Amino acid sequence: MNKIEKSLILIALIVSVVYIVAFNLNVPHYWSDEPRVISENTLKIIWYFALLFSIATIIVIIKDSGKRNIENRTSWLAYILLLSVIAIPHYYLKYGRNVRE
Repeated sequence: MNKIEKSLILIALIVSVVYIVAFNLNVPHYWSDEPRVISENTLKIIWYFALLFSIATIIVIIKDSGKRNIENRTSWLAYILLLSVIAIPHYYLKYGRNVRE
């Protein structure tokens, strides 16, 4: 992966974590009549950014897996498409940080 692709993956992970934290700050609002900590529009904007970066990340990882010599490529692709929240960091840590051969 080049530096732009690695940066895209890290930004996607950061935006996803920001969304999770922001959403969880509003959980008391959903369970009772407590006021929102973060506005609904702000949450929607963060969610759209997280979705956009996640889709781009999946595309980058599928493209990268095609360029690598991976034994179980079909298994990796199924893993990425079905469990992308877990698979993207796993793929990045296992293959993404290393130079393609």
